[in-house]
Amino acid sequence: MQPVHSNNLWYMGISNEKRFKNYQQIETIVGFLLAIASLLSNFLVLQTFLCSRKVRITNLGVYPILFSSSCLVVSLIRGVFTFVATFISAAKLDNTYKLIQCIVMRLFISSLTYCFFWLILYIAIERILIEYSFVGLYDSRRRSLISSICLYIIAPTINISIIIFGRKSTSSFTDFCQLNFTSTGYIVYSIFRWIAYLGAPAALLISGCFILHHLLQHRLYFAANGSSLGSSIKLILSNHRDFILQPLAFVICVMPYFILGQCMTCSKADTYVVGKLSTIFKLLSDAAPATTFLTYVSPSKFYMQEFWSRSYVGRLLLYIKDRSCTSIVRKRSVFSISANISDTAI
Repeated sequence: MQPVHSNNLWYMGISNEKRFKNYQQIETIVGFLLAIASLLSNFLVLQTFLCSRKVRITNLGVYPILFSSSCLVVSLIRGVFTFVATFISAAKLDNTYKLIQCIVMRLFISSLTYCFFWLILYIAIERILIEYSFVGLYDSRRRSLISSICLYIIAPTINISIIIFGRKSTSSFTDFCQLNFTSTGYIVYSIFRWIAYLGAPAALLISGCFILHHLLQHRLYFAANGSSLGSSIKLILSNHRDFILQPLAFVICVMPYFILGQCMTCSKADTYVVGKLSTIFKLLSDAAPATTFLTYVSPSKFYMQEFWSRSYVGRLLLYIKDRSCTSIVRKRSVFSISANISDTAI
């Protein structure tokens, strides 16, 4: 007998008793806070890349700009919906709003999510090509722009086609939101997800290993005789921490919920452990866009230099810091002069 629900709806098998108490409120409030953090993080990343001419004129710079832009849009839309859900009860929201939210989240947001997963793959491949001199860093950006346009056309088309044509026939928008697939639709849906979710971290890890190996060869070749292998590896890793942090953050944040979904079915999901883990891993997955500044800009000396010297926020923070330091120095000077006057008077 064919199951009523496809395996991607495994979470429907979890009864409310096996979940956290008030788990919906927890997911809504924490999701809203994560959306704010994601907005801030991706805004800082995007304005850093856009304000830096050294990033804008390169082939590689196209992909991080699009990546942070997609993350920013996703965070903004999620923030709007979670804001509404936080301050307005579900009973007061009509079916039209729920349908709009469903369409936006299932079609638009999921398509953008796949796009920035594939952009991670693009970034990894471009890094390898540049490091091994197959392409130049300052070549024409036409290749990057064409490949990005193709990505933003093909990925949403595949995703929307699977959702529209791979579902079982429905009579209500609730069934549409649940994405109850046919057996063929679920297979295509799973393959598309597996490629996106596994390809991104694998590409980052592989590209990082190739580039670090190439840098290590160069260092050992040109370094002085006293330079050891261990010290060379330590120096390279300290200068290129982003090659480690990016795949690590992806695996920690995104992969637990994805793996849990692949292992579960409706019949196996109704346990206390799975009920709790589903909420924790879902919120962890939602936190992934909030890590972009910490994994892409902060670990890189070049990007941080561009952030402080070129970006509006960085220069504003430096201005505030300088003004604060000047104000503190003046207050100390005034206090010291006053103290000297008092001592003289005595």
